[in-house]
Amino acid sequence: MGDRRHHRGRDHRRRVAPGAWHASPGRDSRLSPGRAWALGRGPCAQPVHRRVLRRDGDFVLRVHVARLRRGPQFRRARDRRELRFRNGSREVRARRVCGVEAVGGCFARRLWSRIAVSLVKSVIPPLAWPALIATAYYLLVIAATIRWRGRSADPARPFTPPVSILKPVRGRDPRFYQAIRSHATLDYPEYEVLFGVQDPCDPALDDIRRLITEFPGGRLRIVMANPSMPNAKVGVLADLAREAKYETLLVNDGDIAVDPDYLRQVIAPLADPAIGVVTCLYRARASNLPTLWEAIGIATDFTAGVLVAPLAGIGEFALGSTMAFRAEDLRRIGGFAAVGDYLADDYQLGSRITALGKHVVLSSVVVETNLSGTTWGDVWRHQLRWSRTIRVSRTAGYYGYVVTQAAVWAAAAACAGAWWIAAAAVAIRTIAGLAVGYGVLKDSQVVRWFFLIPLRDLWGFGVWLRGLTGDSVDWRGDVLRLSRDGKIAPRTR
Repeated sequence: MGDRRHHRGRDHRRRVAPGAWHASPGRDSRLSPGRAWALGRGPCAQPVHRRVLRRDGDFVLRVHVARLRRGPQFRRARDRRELRFRNGSREVRARRVCGVEAVGGCFARRLWSRIAVSLVKSVIPPLAWPALIATAYYLLVIAATIRWRGRSADPARPFTPPVSILKPVRGRDPRFYQAIRSHATLDYPEYEVLFGVQDPCDPALDDIRRLITEFPGGRLRIVMANPSMPNAKVGVLADLAREAKYETLLVNDGDIAVDPDYLRQVIAPLADPAIGVVTCLYRARASNLPTLWEAIGIATDFTAGVLVAPLAGIGEFALGSTMAFRAEDLRRIGGFAAVGDYLADDYQLGSRITALGKHVVLSSVVVETNLSGTTWGDVWRHQLRWSRTIRVSRTAGYYGYVVTQAAVWAAAAACAGAWWIAAAAVAIRTIAGLAVGYGVLKDSQVVRWFFLIPLRDLWGFGVWLRGLTGDSVDWRGDVLRLSRDGKIAPRTR
């Protein structure tokens, strides 16, 4: 080969860097045993026996004979994972290409996949899928209940700063005197209770004056408020905040009844500067069938949503049953005037303090309220006000509520013939209602009337549907009009 010409049929050499060698003579690492067999020339590529020698001016490429005989099969698109840069020594994962394993295994997998899909479609009709989603939601409710009970067992920290309790009052609710008296007997070193009243003729004033007579000493005070905000309740709170003596504030509704250790437990989390608001769950005491209907909804539906919200990353809202916070944080968000135009003042307060970089936490304390409705119309208007308030405040959450309607979707599944799915959905929903209603709220009404839970859910779905439209709500005799951003303006008296 003195003339440097290369002849076909001879062993050809290629030029490589000094010290480079071919792979082990046992097998070309670029080609798996399976692919070599498929090429029809034995279990592996033919080895290169000679070292590659340095040459000058050119190089030659040694090609396996299989390439000449079966060119189209040399490297197909599906073999790209076996390509190697140069002649690397890493082993290639061998494919199982034995006839039974490759063909039979692939066929079996595809067959099983098709059977599984067909089985699911035949066993679970389309109308049953929402029931399964609702069932999954209530399993999440049960998990949230277990989580809350475990966390609520933590002992409270000894943090007892002086507190001003702000209670806006309008009208005399059932068991009103017992509710306000529970605030006069709190086990707490230093606090005051300010009752805000708008109307000098309000019947609640008689009970408040009676309480002040029973507990003299200046701890209980009446503040005659003159609110000038669209949300009159927030206007009363603004007047009460100006009269408050202490820098730690607690707001709760006029009909809320509490236990003696209420203030110690609720205020304790504020020892952490990162916590901005502490709020509480509540149970409702019913006095008749319409209010029992509402109480079951509060215990098993509303409270379930509150417990699940943190698991979904929603934690900026507070509940009007209790909101404890620092006066300094209230001033930083602009005072009560900043939320005086909104219907959902509790949600706005929690959201704005959260925007300061602080957190809203749910206390282990459960308070109690007495429902004042006497007719089905009263309960309907009350719940419709809640529904429309949520719609304008948390729109995404409102529309997402439809997937939680286990009773509705269970009925749809039953109509589609999926009785076992319908029964499972109703059973899990009822168990979740008991877990929340009694396991968290200690509401004995839920245990006594648990069989009403699915029926009450159908009522709640009707309220939700009605709340999709309309812009007016009734609040203690005032008809308020809602704007899209949640603000309100008086319409009629």
